[in-house]
Amino acid sequence: MFAAVKAAVEYGLAHRTMDDVEVLGVDEVMWQRCDRKFLTVVYALDEGRRRLLWIGRERTEATLRCFFDWFGGNARNLRAVASPENLTEPQAAKLADLVKANLRTVRAYLLKEELRQLWDFFSPARACFFLVGWCRRARRSKLKPLARVAGTLEKHANLILNWFRAGGAVSSGAVEGLNNKLKIIIRRSYGFRSYDVTTTALYHALGKLPEPPLIHRFH
Repeated sequence: MFAAVKAAVEYGLAHRTMDDVEVLGVDEVMWQRCDRKFLTVVYALDEGRRRLLWIGRERTEATLRCFFDWFGGNARNLRAVASPENLTEPQAAKLADLVKANLRTVRAYLLKEELRQLWDFFSPARACFFLVGWCRRARRSKLKPLARVAGTLEKHANLILNWFRAGGAVSSGAVEGLNNKLKIIIRRSYGFRSYDVTTTALYHALGKLPEPPLIHRFH
């Protein structure tokens, strides 16, 4: 059975098209809890064409670079990228300690959380006004990492504002929805032990891959 699924997935991956991908969602999921092994997953989030695009080992910057190396020239079609980030209970507890120990870290955290408000706007003009103000506050914080973030945001402001020009059609909620389906597949299997089996099952269920032609016809 696995051999048949694997063959179908390999055919689909080889024959799919990606020149219609304009919106990406990137996230990380744990696939082996006991060994704390993670996958980096990239989705296409275009309305009506949402699907799993790519799976990489671990959750490092190098992993994401591998995706863009693979994605290649298709990147020129991109309009937006969503990357959701959730604060877990252990992280919230650590934050409480940081409040007592490191005011600079607290300022950085508060500015980071304030930046999330950007996605609450609907008007490109108001979003631009907020973004300019946030970058100004980040520079005045005298926190070098945030100043670098501000510089990056200013450099790519036009691309960021495309999200608002598109009427907010891009949402990290789409990533979360696909992630929930992905986690259910992993959970039903009680945790795949093989990376090859894991990726094959996920592409088969979520990749919306083209199907191979049937060898036999039934009448």
